[in-house]
Amino acid sequence: MAKKTISKTPHPGELLKGILEEHGISNYRLAKATGVSAQAVGQIVAGKRRITAETALRIAAALRMTPQFWINAQSHFEIAEAQRRGGKEFSRIVPVVSETISA
Repeated sequence: MAKKTISKTPHPGELLKGILEEHGISNYRLAKATGVSAQAVGQIVAGKRRITAETALRIAAALRMTPQFWINAQSHFEIAEAQRRGGKEFSRIVPVVSETISA
């Protein structure tokens, strides 16, 4: 029988780690450039700390990226984790409207 693979949404720290490695940037160098503590950068890279809006702005400026990239990565990760933890609980929710609401 084939083994089922589960697609895991990466923690934004995994993405950050890859970018830093690709460009030869240390956690310490990013910390100095952004004003975020080296400990906080290390925790983000290790997947033990979330990226806040302020941190997203700082990292984006240092890496010439958009803060939305980091906020979106954090949101996607958190939603995937909530779905993984909630499992069938979410499928039992009964809609309170008859049509899809578009934002």
